[in-house]
Amino acid sequence: HADAPPDDTLAEPPLADETGPADEWSPVPQTAAPDTAKYPALLVIGPSRDTWDTVNDLFQDTRVLLRAESINEALTQLGKHEVGVVISDTKIADETTSEFINTLKQEHPLLITIILTADMDSEMAINLINQGQIYRYLSKPVSRAVLRLSVEQAFQHYQRNKSKPWLLDRFRPAPSKTTQNPSLAARIRDSLRALRLRFRQ
Repeated sequence: HADAPPDDTLAEPPLADETGPADEWSPVPQTAAPDTAKYPALLVIGPSRDTWDTVNDLFQDTRVLLRAESINEALTQLGKHEVGVVISDTKIADETTSEFINTLKQEHPLLITIILTADMDSEMAINLINQGQIYRYLSKPVSRAVLRLSVEQAFQHYQRNKSKPWLLDRFRPAPSKTTQNPSLAARIRDSLRALRLRFRQ
């Protein structure tokens, strides 16, 4: 089974009552259009139109939403915007998500990741959870209530971790010892660093 977090600084928040928002949840004000420069975004990665439609329906008025159908598109979005939470399929354009998430979390250790899959791979889930790489692992079809609650709590977790920058290294997972595609990992690292430099100029 998945190892428990080392202490309460990394612990997941308790489940909130679905009838109301969690205490620490700070959505984008509904009276204003979402602003990518002011609020962390929710990035949906993968080809599933159903997932995007559901996320868009649930959060279009309260969250900044971004979409990427490939790893390259995801890297561009991550380089241009502050992304707080990622929702991703287990495979993106035939590339295994675990490689992508491991490298991504090394470069963006505060990023909170939710994985969706129609084919639950328990070994992959346990490895990702134990390495501190994912926040939720949800089996499709995911109910709207579960997805809404998971995303809201993921943003709580992101904001709480962001408020403790001195713990940054604790959120960064060790490089995978079983990297099957070193070129992919190198490409992700190089792309993220190049994008960060470009958009800071």
